[in-house]
Amino acid sequence: MTYSGMFVSEVRARIFELFIRSTKLKFHEIEKSIGIRSNTLAYHLSMMIHDGILAKKNDCYVLTTKAETCLPVFSHIIGKTSAPVPVVVVALVHRARILLIKRKIRPYKGYWALVGGKILLQETVQEAALRIIRQKTGLEGRMISVNAVLHERVFSDQIVKHGFILFFVKAKITNLCALKATYGELKWFSLRILSHQKVVPSDLWLISNKQVSSSEIINAKMNERDGLLSDFCVE
Repeated sequence: MTYSGMFVSEVRARIFELFIRSTKLKFHEIEKSIGIRSNTLAYHLSMMIHDGILAKKNDCYVLTTKAETCLPVFSHIIGKTSAPVPVVVVALVHRARILLIKRKIRPYKGYWALVGGKILLQETVQEAALRIIRQKTGLEGRMISVNAVLHERVFSDQIVKHGFILFFVKAKITNLCALKATYGELKWFSLRILSHQKVVPSDLWLISNKQVSSSEIINAKMNERDGLLSDFCVE
């Protein structure tokens, strides 16, 4: 299931929005809130069940576990608001050189940047970093440290057009096989000449100022069932 497939119509989005405040709803409760004909509502509910968004329990509709993953980001998905994107950027340093990637896509197309990518829902920051290294360079890495967390905002005409929460981590290469430049040109740069390159400014600042710092990332998890939270633990 993808986010884009969940809200292919305004009706689906309105139905889903009801579950932000309710864990289960009966047909007549949804009908009263949405205000559409019952046969039209029945069609949309059946399609949402077919697509794995809703499930039927007795005479009530509930979100599936997969659909529950959309609750924290629902407003962002349907365009009501925006939120900064959590991203891992990795300092891969070997013999006083750092590995950068030349971006092929916007934002920052044409700039050299730290190897990075979005954190997936099921990942810790550390797991995301190792996956991104493998995926974008073909190398295997080992985490050294989480060095900084930076909230980056990009303005255009005094309006924020992009926002990222950057988790800056340092990693060691455990194998030096040939680089796989599927996502963009990869190149090792001497740290001494980086200031003369076209590097994403925030990445250059992190490289210059936070390579020897350290920040702790605490991973925690808990269970949720029928609106009740339990079994909180720090990993």
